[in-house]
Amino acid sequence: MTGKRRRRGHENGGGAGRYLLRNRPEVQALRRRRRFHTSIITAAYICVGAGLAVGVVDIGRGPMVAAAPVVQLLGAVAGGLLTLIGIVISLLFLVIQFTVTAQSPRLNLFRDNLLVAHLFGFLLGVLVNAVVAAALVVGRQTVSLVVPALVITLVVAGLVLLRAVQVTAIRAVQLAPILEDVAARGREVVDALYVRPVGAARPPQLQPESDLCREVRWERRTTRLRQVDFPELLSRLAVEDAHARLLVAPGELLREGAVFLRIYGASDRAPLEGMAELFEVGRERTFDQDPTFAFRLLNDIALRALSPAVNDPYSAIQAIDEIESLLRALAVRDLGVGVLQDENLVARLVFEPPTWDDYLHSAVDELFDVVDAARSVRQRLEELLEHIRTIAPESRWEAIDVRRAELDEIGGTTRTAGS
Repeated sequence: MTGKRRRRGHENGGGAGRYLLRNRPEVQALRRRRRFHTSIITAAYICVGAGLAVGVVDIGRGPMVAAAPVVQLLGAVAGGLLTLIGIVISLLFLVIQFTVTAQSPRLNLFRDNLLVAHLFGFLLGVLVNAVVAAALVVGRQTVSLVVPALVITLVVAGLVLLRAVQVTAIRAVQLAPILEDVAARGREVVDALYVRPVGAARPPQLQPESDLCREVRWERRTTRLRQVDFPELLSRLAVEDAHARLLVAPGELLREGAVFLRIYGASDRAPLEGMAELFEVGRERTFDQDPTFAFRLLNDIALRALSPAVNDPYSAIQAIDEIESLLRALAVRDLGVGVLQDENLVARLVFEPPTWDDYLHSAVDELFDVVDAARSVRQRLEELLEHIRTIAPESRWEAIDVRRAELDEIGGTTRTAGS
C-alpha cells in the first residue's frame, strides 16, 4: 500500500463562526423510526376481517339473497385463499433465497417491505372473513347481499395488492432496480443527516472529560445497535442538565459489558434510568441511522460479481456507478454532525460520525483487493476517484490521492506480471 489511510481522523474539522440553527436537522434525521411487527399487522387484519363478517351478516335490510349459494361461495373463496397464501409464502422464500445467494446476504429490502406484510395479513383477514361469515350464515334461509359483495370486493382488492407485490418481487431479482433501491435508501440517509455544505458553521464542541459522572455499560448479550432514540435521549440529558458521549454508532456492535455511553455533569443519581429502551438492537444493520450500510451492500454486490464463480465485471461497474453517486453527495457536505443539541440549542450529546476517510474506506477499499484481474473495473475506480476529487474540497484530497496511488500501484503490478 502506497500511503497510510487515516481512520477516524479530524479532517472534518472547521466550522468557524457562530452557529445559528433554529431547527435541528440532525436530530430530526436521527429520530427513531418506529417499526410495526408483522405479527401486529397480521393480527389487525384478522380482527378487522372477523369484525366485518359479524357486522354484515346481521344486516336485515336491503337486497337479500338465498343463504345456501352464499355459503358455497364463501367456502370456495376460503379454499382459494389458502392456496394463494401458500403462493405468497413461496414467493417470499424464493426472492429471499435469490438475493442472499446472488447479491448479498444482508440485502433484505424485499423481506422488510411492508407491502409484503400487508398482503399476507390482508389475505389472512379475507380468509377469516369468509370462514366466519360462512359459519354465521349456515342455517339461515336468506342473507344480505352485502355479505357476498363484501367478500368479492375484498378478494379483488387482494388480487390488486398481490399484483403490486409481484412487481416488487420482480424488481427484487433484477440487478439495476436492486442497485437503484439500495442507492436511493442510502441517499435518503445522506440527505437527511448531512444538510450543511462544507465550511458551514457548526454547533459548539463539548469537552466534558473533566466532570465524568458515570459510565453506562451494556449488560445484555452482544448485539448490533440499529437505532437510537436521540430526541428522547437529549430530553433526558436536558432534565439533569447533563451531557454525554456516545461511544457506539448505529451499525456497530454493542458488546456485553462494554462501556457505550459516558455521562458528564449530572448529579449522582442516574439521569437515564431505563435507558436501554432508547436503543434498538438486533442481528442485522438497517438503513435508518447507518449512512455506511448502503456502501456495504453495494460492495457485497460488486465483490460477488467479481468472484471467480461469477466473473461479471460489468455488474461490478454498475455497483460502482451507484457508489460514486453517493460519494458525490457526501463530497460537498459537512460531515461533522457529531454534536446534537436539545430543544434550547444547548449541546448535549457527542458521538463520532463517519469521517470522509471512513466513507472512502467503506466505498472502495475492499474492491482494491480484487481488481487486479479486472482492468475495466480498475479503470472505473480510477475514474470515480478522479471525478470525486474534482468536486471535493482540498482538505479531502489527501484521502483520495492515497487511494489513487494505490490503484496506480495495483495497475503497475498487474502490467509487470502480465509482461
